[in-house]
Amino acid sequence: MTEHSRYHFKGIPGTYPADPEGMMTVLYEFGTKDEMKASGLLRDPRRTTCYVSSGKYYIGGHFDEWEA
Repeated sequence: MTEHSRYHFKGIPGTYPADPEGMMTVLYEFGTKDEMKASGLLRDPRRTTCYVSSGKYYIGGHFDEWEA
C-alpha cells in the first residue's frame, strides 16, 4: 500500500460540497486485490470510494484531518 494522493476537494460550484469542512481525502494505491483486502480499508466507515484502474487498486476516503 502506498499513498497515491492527498487533497481537499471543496466541491463543484452549484452542487453540494464533496468533502466536509476540515476533512482531507487520501487515496491509497495497492498492487493486488489481496493487498487491498488485507489493508482493512474496505470495511472502514471513513472510506468514500474504491476502484480499479490500469491493473492497480485504489481506496479513497476521509482518513486524515487538515488544518484550515
